[in-house]
Amino acid sequence: MVDDSESALPSYASEFRGRVQNRQTEIKPMPMYVLGFYRKNHPTRRYIPYSKDVEDFSAQAGLDTPLLVCSEEYPLDSTVIARHQERLLQEAVPGQSCRQVMDHYIVRDFESAMSLLDSLIVSTRDSHPLLHFLRAQVRTAQTEAQPINEGEKRLSYMEVVQDLKYCARKLPDFPYASYNLGVTYTKLKDYAGAVEAYTEAIERDERLPESYWGRGVAHIMAGDPEKAMPDLSKAGELGLYQAYSLIKKYSLQMQNKPTE
Repeated sequence: MVDDSESALPSYASEFRGRVQNRQTEIKPMPMYVLGFYRKNHPTRRYIPYSKDVEDFSAQAGLDTPLLVCSEEYPLDSTVIARHQERLLQEAVPGQSCRQVMDHYIVRDFESAMSLLDSLIVSTRDSHPLLHFLRAQVRTAQTEAQPINEGEKRLSYMEVVQDLKYCARKLPDFPYASYNLGVTYTKLKDYAGAVEAYTEAIERDERLPESYWGRGVAHIMAGDPEKAMPDLSKAGELGLYQAYSLIKKYSLQMQNKPTE
């Protein structure tokens, strides 16, 4: 679901886009998409993430608060965290296992969230693909929160890859699994795999701006900034204005590159 009217952009968006061209932008993927109860508002953002699969899953799971597709983690205050901690202290409600997964995730008890997800996936003959997406989400957060060595981190990301591949295969109208797969491959320094995953995400939703950014970044990290330029331009066109900073930087580098 995308609001593509120019009136959706605040009046200062074009000024922001102009200023950001001169900023130093770090070369890294955008955050992974996540499922959550709270979504952060972006005043300059044109793309509004939505998934009918997530909407249906929330209804099937009997969630009192529907899950949302979020482009990044929402910063929660102590009041919200305390509310979810209180729910976890209450007697477990039958049929509310998914809600409990989210409660554990929100209070950053990743181990309990993973244990419950593993049980849900193993106990269900044909487990819902979004349970695998959630497990990839929780495992990623757990991996990045723990002081583990690079070898352990790589093995964990490979498990994330398996869950995201399963979800992407089962839900062809859900681009966020493919996008997250691209982010994960980038973290694994598998840039060819990242480009393929981002391309699949774009084929599923051509308005997803982070996919163009991610594919452009993967090309740059693979040492081919020229291939990145069209993707970064498209990302900027779709509202990721920091892409213009990378375009400016690498255009200058390519112009100054000595000819052989």
